[in-house]
Amino acid sequence: RQADVFEAFGQVDTPNAVNHGGGAGLGLPIASRLVGLMGGTMWLESQPGKGSTFFFTVIVGVREATPGLITLDESVIVGQLKPLTILIVDDDPTSVLFAETLLNMAGHKTLTAGNGQQALALMVAEAFDVVLMDVQMPIMDGLEATQAIRTMERQSGRHTQVIALTAFALRGDRERFLAAGMDGYLSKPMKVHELMAALNR
Repeated sequence: RQADVFEAFGQVDTPNAVNHGGGAGLGLPIASRLVGLMGGTMWLESQPGKGSTFFFTVIVGVREATPGLITLDESVIVGQLKPLTILIVDDDPTSVLFAETLLNMAGHKTLTAGNGQQALALMVAEAFDVVLMDVQMPIMDGLEATQAIRTMERQSGRHTQVIALTAFALRGDRERFLAAGMDGYLSKPMKVHELMAALNR
């Protein structure tokens, strides 16, 4: 049952388990998926009644350390002149956490929405420099939301950069995204340099 620990909301039953109305929650599934996005693996060693130890491996580059300084690679933030206010619209909590972490580390302010409808409500209340818009979402998908954003902007004269996020970029998708009013797209899982390059355009 160890594999169940890495499933969202999974719960491993034990004779002395106390039900707190939930399970493992999202922490371990998110950690496991982030490790997977970095090309690694995550596992645990457990002894009933004693506890568990978690391990993971990832493939990373090696560079000379700078004492007292922990930053993203210089190529990630080069050319970025000012912090941006960015709206992340995605129903996948792992993708949201990944993008939010990268952008916050680079000094940007982020807000999140789980679907296009929530995104529109946030955009009425606040101005954003960039919207990272997942294409496939419940209630209102990314294409519908982008079309609604462009309709709103016709009255204000404002143009917010909308970047599509898609796990399946098929032939003709670029044209569909542009026709909906999007400014570009990134493939999921996102690459750090591609995300930052898109923001610097």
